[in-house]
Amino acid sequence: MKYPLLKLKSIGTDKWSAADKTVFFKTIGDLISTGFSLNHALSYICETEPKLTNSVTKINQKMETGAGFSVSIREFIDSETYHQILVAEKHGQLGRTLSELGAFFDIRQTQMKKIQGLLTYPVFLMAMIVILVVTIKLYILPNISGIYVANNHHNQTPYLLFLGVFLIGVVGYFGWFYWTGLSVINRFSALSKLPVIGKVVRSYLSYYLASNLAVLLRNGLPIKEIIELLKTFDHHSLLYNLGGSLNRELKSGTDIVIVAKNYDFVPKEMIKFLNSGGTTDEIAQSLLAYSQKMFQTFSNRIDRLIGCIQPILFCVIGLAIVAAYFQILMPIYGSLKEIY
Repeated sequence: MKYPLLKLKSIGTDKWSAADKTVFFKTIGDLISTGFSLNHALSYICETEPKLTNSVTKINQKMETGAGFSVSIREFIDSETYHQILVAEKHGQLGRTLSELGAFFDIRQTQMKKIQGLLTYPVFLMAMIVILVVTIKLYILPNISGIYVANNHHNQTPYLLFLGVFLIGVVGYFGWFYWTGLSVINRFSALSKLPVIGKVVRSYLSYYLASNLAVLLRNGLPIKEIIELLKTFDHHSLLYNLGGSLNRELKSGTDIVIVAKNYDFVPKEMIKFLNSGGTTDEIAQSLLAYSQKMFQTFSNRIDRLIGCIQPILFCVIGLAIVAAYFQILMPIYGSLKEIY
């Protein structure tokens, strides 16, 4: 069985925004689940979603020339979403996968709106604090008698600020240099180890890997053929790099279960399923149920993380207020000290 080797296009203006992807996948997923064919669903979107009309028309035109749906939609979506659709299309699970993507992007868009709502009031407060501090520094402090004595201390602030910005820039540069030097697998491993975000990353990767592996196993593909399929993916994708690493290990005679344990982001449950001794269909069914569970876990963890945003911001605002009062009162205290 051969699979097309497709090249990535550079990210450009043709890419759908998060809102566009949400509308498209939610609509097409709902339509297919109610019995629409893929072509009928695309035609319906052309008629009802003006923002997507041009791009969906392009998709239809490519499909009319014989291109697959995954190839036709490639230029509008990110790499991981494309590969998820490609796997599903090749193995007869396109309808279910599009419905899952619709639910995924719908939840993500809802969460983004929650974040925007939570940020509105704290950002407004922070802007008011900045305006207040600037006003006091520019118009009030210069008119306070005796401020000249305190200016020696106060004039150090720009230098300290410059030093702080410089240090942050240096750390950011070396951090970016180190990050870009990591392989795709090592990047995901590093993200999965982070204190708070790590759990969210692991739950998403568990859903993503289990869902794709379940599709492949349900269609009877052996592990070696699955790895060959992964080698046709984009070189910057997680699945391609994971497949290449697995291939090297398997060629050396290492069992795939042992190999999988070397990756922090591969869940132990997946390893147990692969090592359970069940039939391919049973393993695929377990992985599918597990992917659905991880999808819900991912959504719940994101919601909990969003709930922490506002309290953290209010703490930052409180510290900013204290720092602002400190900067305002220190010059006054210095002048009074010199007087008495």
